[in-house]
Amino acid sequence: MGKKYIDKRLQNQNLRFKRLKSTKVIDNTVRTSIEHVSTTIEKKIRLSRAQLLTKSTATTQTTIEDEDESVSYDIPYTNVNIIVSINMILDLVNKFRCPSCGRVGKMSEKVTQRRGLLYHITFSCKCSYETHFQNSTELVHSSTSRMDELNIESFKYHDTYFQKYSIDNHAIDVGAAKEFNMGRVLCDTRMNSMMACIAANVIGIKRTGMTTVLGMLNILPPVQIEYWNKYQKLYSNALDVVKDKRLDNAATEAREQSSESADQQAITNIKVSVDGTWLTRRGHSSLHGIATVCSTSDPPKVLDFECLSRHCTTCSGLLGIREHNPEMYEQLVEEHIQDGCEANHKGSSGGMEAAGIVKVFRRSECKYLLRYTTYIGDGDANNERALRDAQPYGDITIKRLQCINHFSKRMRTALETLKKQYKGKQLGDGKQIGGRSGRLTDDKIHQLTVYYGSAIRSHVNDLESMKAACWATFHHYNSTRENPNHDYCDPAKCHIYRYKSFDTSEHTMAPDVMKAIRPVYEKMCSDDTLSKVVDGGTTNPNESYHSCIWSLCPKTQFHSASYVQAAASLAAIIYNDGYQLSIMGLLEKCGIHSRTPACVRMAKLLDDERIQEHKVKTKSTKQKARQRRILTEQSLNKNEKYNYARGGFD
Repeated sequence: MGKKYIDKRLQNQNLRFKRLKSTKVIDNTVRTSIEHVSTTIEKKIRLSRAQLLTKSTATTQTTIEDEDESVSYDIPYTNVNIIVSINMILDLVNKFRCPSCGRVGKMSEKVTQRRGLLYHITFSCKCSYETHFQNSTELVHSSTSRMDELNIESFKYHDTYFQKYSIDNHAIDVGAAKEFNMGRVLCDTRMNSMMACIAANVIGIKRTGMTTVLGMLNILPPVQIEYWNKYQKLYSNALDVVKDKRLDNAATEAREQSSESADQQAITNIKVSVDGTWLTRRGHSSLHGIATVCSTSDPPKVLDFECLSRHCTTCSGLLGIREHNPEMYEQLVEEHIQDGCEANHKGSSGGMEAAGIVKVFRRSECKYLLRYTTYIGDGDANNERALRDAQPYGDITIKRLQCINHFSKRMRTALETLKKQYKGKQLGDGKQIGGRSGRLTDDKIHQLTVYYGSAIRSHVNDLESMKAACWATFHHYNSTRENPNHDYCDPAKCHIYRYKSFDTSEHTMAPDVMKAIRPVYEKMCSDDTLSKVVDGGTTNPNESYHSCIWSLCPKTQFHSASYVQAAASLAAIIYNDGYQLSIMGLLEKCGIHSRTPACVRMAKLLDDERIQEHKVKTKSTKQKARQRRILTEQSLNKNEKYNYARGGFD
């Protein structure tokens, strides 16, 4: 089965390469245009917009906006939705003559049926004439025959109503009536139950939150709970299709940027970053956890993830039947297990990350034709031992590299531990290791940790230069005016070289203090220790992806396993390709093929805000902003009549 699957994947890959030939010029242009881009977010957004431009469907072409910053966001009101009161609809209808009796203003309305935000309204005249319309068209979806779109192109009136009527005593024929498009004027809300379900998931408020928002706008709930579950299932199925496609594209990018060539089975070895996240309290007692794998390509993207859960909502609900009817309970549990139980992890919460990583590694060859032979991890979970025991790639060894950010924190931990060990003891100069000037203060520990991490990042590909740069921080603080030792310092960063009038008395640490912390540097700057981060990286992509998940699925609330799975899938496509490409593809898979210019505008604005928020700011810019805040606060404190003071007013 494995060989057949790989052959099928090879055929799909060849077809994909053929399709890419037609867009090669555009792709090369985009790749060239992002070379000067400094932020990862901006690279992703530009690549996703280039993919939107390469689509040939007419619907997509009409919803793509030019990337020029000077583009106008004005959109025609004929293509957006508005909220209209039913009384206003009745007032407009009463301005028309009744086709039966010719009287004006004798119509009354009645809502004959409501399905969520879909309304079937009947207008009745006193002469017993009736006309009907609904405020939504049916949604074209293969899985259901009764599903409504919130997008209204026109109201469905009986043709007899357009035969002959007049407005303001002026006769209008059928053609003029249709040209007037009474349905658009009455209510072009485009708020269907399907779009309401998608909106609730995109902003992470569920049905309760959407009901609250609509209730404050004097709108009834979007859909009844039984239909909401139906729409949620359709949304989840469409989301899985879009997610698989976007993750497959991310795997293709990682394969193309890999430094290693594919083997005889067309499987490519790549380097990835792995990490785990939990719904509550990290890995201590959370019922839901997620293990993620991100590529180290440029830009990095989510390749795969695995959601694990120790809780099933259905199983918990069936417990109430067990005491009263054990036989029915056993039957229902058996049927539920056959349909699929949400609880897929029986171990502890802390073991979710390792178990999920093993599952993701095992399916990488069949799913993406990729082999994760090197991974970057933070060391919080024992993924290395779990992968060594599982052997997902047979005899092929999986190498682990340390996350630079987490690895540099070991310097802080070692120095803080050393400071506690010397607590109450005196050094050779008769003073304790802690204190103020020239001692091992918390501020000095922070500086040494930052410089240690910076030295690793600056020389991540060369062990010897990394080792020299790490020792340079030790010699820098061990230097004085009389005995300078800045030979290993970088002239572009060392203040001794940059500022000739720099005062080293407040910068230098006491010789006995440096002698005490030297064993820490000998351990942290050894070849065995630093070799773990050579050619390494960070798990920042995983952390960013996790924050996106919990913004859609807040940790302050309890969520079912299926909702966490949906939030992780939605966060993956948004993190990889931005809002515009992700949401447009999701709407299309949900059967919403109509034009949604307001939605396109919203998605583009969200992407632009993400780019702006992640703009790289120079250190000098941050320092100037911080100084301005401090000066402003000082001036405000001078003018304050009652300044804040801890215990000053007792």
